[in-house]
Amino acid sequence: MEKKLSKSSREFSQFYFTSKTKYSEIQSKLNADEALVEIIRLRNFDQTLTTDVKYVALVGGKNFSQPKLILLPGGNDLEGKFSKPASQWPIRSTTNNPIKFLGTTGERTEREKKWYVSLDGVYNQISLYTLKKPAGDFLLNLADIELVGNPRDVMRPAKPNGNSTKTATLLGFPTYSSPQIPPLPATKTEVDGIDKLLKTSGYQVSEFVQADATEANLKSSKNLSVLHIATHGYFLQDVDKASWPIGVSADNAR
Repeated sequence: MEKKLSKSSREFSQFYFTSKTKYSEIQSKLNADEALVEIIRLRNFDQTLTTDVKYVALVGGKNFSQPKLILLPGGNDLEGKFSKPASQWPIRSTTNNPIKFLGTTGERTEREKKWYVSLDGVYNQISLYTLKKPAGDFLLNLADIELVGNPRDVMRPAKPNGNSTKTATLLGFPTYSSPQIPPLPATKTEVDGIDKLLKTSGYQVSEFVQADATEANLKSSKNLSVLHIATHGYFLQDVDKASWPIGVSADNAR
């Protein structure tokens, strides 16, 4: 799609393809305790592209003279029998743990405490923090993970924070417009707890719950230090062939 756009739009082509980022440039932006991980989905090639799926990871950083290429086994299983609700993912120490390459298997050191991770394929459907290192702790307790759309994103300068005040907006436990969407009373407990925590730290907090947890109040919140949203996420049924974009019908989108 990007190639087709480039042929029809010179501006897009110049924006997207004129510059290349060298690995040394990315290294220069990373601290000694930071690593960059790019997950790539591939289809096995045997004369022609097959249905056999493989995942690889490129791991780089100050402690890697060149990116380390690591094969992640069980690509078909990840997209097949393991592609289930989060509660059924093999998050324990198994040979098919989808995040096993982040373990201490000689592929990386324990020095990296922050990982910039670019996801692909089925990895976009899981929360990395729910996974355990093989025979070890949850990733949540091992490192801070920041998702990036592309490894080159680490080259972008940090946006200056023009807001020096400590302000926060918390939105949760909304009154849903459809009885088919069940309420989430625990999100009110969540928002109330964060409210108290931030106020004791000197924050000015605006809390919106139930009828006040609206799109209008969310969009009117500007120049914040903290924005926290506690609500539902859900998936519509897949649409194989849709005349409307994004694989959903226009009625469902509304």
